[in-house]
Amino acid sequence: MYFVDLEKAFDSVPRGGLWRVLREYGVRGPLLRAVRSLYDRSRSLVRIAGSKSDLFPVRVGLRLGCPLSPVLFIIFMDRISRRSQGPEGVRFGDNTISSLLFADDVVVLASSNQALQHALGRWLQLSHLTLNIQKTFSMCFSINRRSPDIIFEVHLDHEPIHEVHETKYLGIILDKHLKFQSQVNHVCRKVKSNLNCFRFIRGELSHHAALLFMHALVFSHLSYCVTAWSQTSVSILKPVTSLYKQAIKIFDKKPMRWHHCDIIQKHKLFTFENFVNFSILKLTFKCLNNCVSPLFSGLMERRQGSLRPSTRASVSGDCVLPKFRKSFGQSSFSFRGATLCNSLPTGLKLQNNIKIFTRELKQWLNPLGSEWFLGSLRCSDMP
Repeated sequence: MYFVDLEKAFDSVPRGGLWRVLREYGVRGPLLRAVRSLYDRSRSLVRIAGSKSDLFPVRVGLRLGCPLSPVLFIIFMDRISRRSQGPEGVRFGDNTISSLLFADDVVVLASSNQALQHALGRWLQLSHLTLNIQKTFSMCFSINRRSPDIIFEVHLDHEPIHEVHETKYLGIILDKHLKFQSQVNHVCRKVKSNLNCFRFIRGELSHHAALLFMHALVFSHLSYCVTAWSQTSVSILKPVTSLYKQAIKIFDKKPMRWHHCDIIQKHKLFTFENFVNFSILKLTFKCLNNCVSPLFSGLMERRQGSLRPSTRASVSGDCVLPKFRKSFGQSSFSFRGATLCNSLPTGLKLQNNIKIFTRELKQWLNPLGSEWFLGSLRCSDMP
């Protein structure tokens, strides 16, 4: 995997190419002229020793601070990526190049350095953007502790792309073995700081204000991308589980030696296990109902949509369970999500309304009724 950093990405977008991309997407006539009028008014000049040049139009770059600029940039980047790769990626024999785009954060997945070098060159040529070699790096993922036999060395403009062992991408720290130890440590540091503040001011807060504080400044950090980093081992997750218990004890004004189960039953909260399962099941629902990017939609499949013969499980809306023999594969989101979904009641599995599903899921995970998140966890569990 290669994490690509673009140098002055917004300032380097060719406006002529952007207008052509918008036409390809069907933006024409008055709407296109209105969009162009926001950017074609840009003029610049050069002043030297009191002398000025004539005004000339600026043909590259998007206005910073304009709400429309990020949308136009994403449209331009997505179209350029499709042009450089084609519908199924750039193929060189058995090697495939694909990319993930989030605004100007670009990730390229490759299994060959030659294929990557060709694809990046083609991509940069079409986009007219410049690569920042110093901030572009690679990471080779492997579940084995030993180093891989093949090292991908890529040179662009005769400069090597450096390899790293971990990096922060979209708020989550990825390591080459996907152990998520650094991510858990990062979450613990944030939560500990907020818990110290929570402990200090809890006596001055009402019940409702304390509940808001706990969800806004503690549980929000625990729930961010938990569908990804919760696949780590139980031993690594233990500090996070402990902080979750501390938070609800502080919320109920109980000492740390108090048993957390009493507080959970008293305030109808989730256990940490169900706290994680709730996020996994909501993302599973979105994958099954095409409410997410196509990248995630393929992770889940119902039995009735597969080629297998119709069975009682297919009628009840069960998911196809991926075949993973190793514990690492069984800890992945696709396996855990399918397993949890199959354990739901039939009516809940076949539900297609996100609001009704969320309400009934809370009741199923906590039959006593849950105050968890005050209903504020919306359809945005992913970064």
